Amino acid sequence: MENSEILKKFLQNLQQVPYLASKNLFKVASHFLEMEKDKAEFFCATLLKMKDCLVKCQNCFVWKEKDSDCVYCKRDQSVICVVETWQDMLAMERAVEFKGAYHILGGAISPLDGVGPENLNIGSLVERVKKNYIKEIILALNQTPEGEATAAFIANRLTQASSAQNHIIQITCLARGVPIGSSLEYLDKLTLNKALSERRPF
Repeated sequence: MENSEILKKFLQNLQQVPYLASKNLFKVASHFLEMEKDKAEFFCATLLKMKDCLVKCQNCFVWKEKDSDCVYCKRDQSVICVVETWQDMLAMERAVEFKGAYHILGGAISPLDGVGPENLNIGSLVERVKKNYIKEIILALNQTPEGEATAAFIANRLTQASSAQNHIIQITCLARGVPIGSSLEYLDKLTLNKALSERRPF
């Protein structure tokens, strides 16, 4: 059975799914093989429908339904929490009482991986600052070398933009309680709550 070409292709596609450990590939394949055909068809149809119906908000880059307004853009726009990924944003939402807006960068600056500032949603963040009255930018980036470099780059760009408009924006970052090298999506509620409530000037 392991020599089946169609199974090999399926496993190769599964390998492209982040967070799915190689040791679990055959378990996932087995699950789908055991699934009734109508349920498998429904699963595939739902996946395709999700791809068709969900788009990224062009303001904050949170996933939303194509024909609906972004609920996060209806919140307090004077405070923006900047995160690397959608998963990080969801972690913040689950853990903290935050009523402001978000801005998803789409990653972090990483020259070794070929990711520069131009590959991230940094320019659009600067434009949001120029076009709106922003009181505070919270840099809730991961405590990694890439995350810290990205935060420093953004802080510099925002300082320049706000100075040009004679409007000082408070730029803060999460408290140092966040473990070095960790991603927000893996942190527990208590740690994230404390990190946000005790945030400090960048």
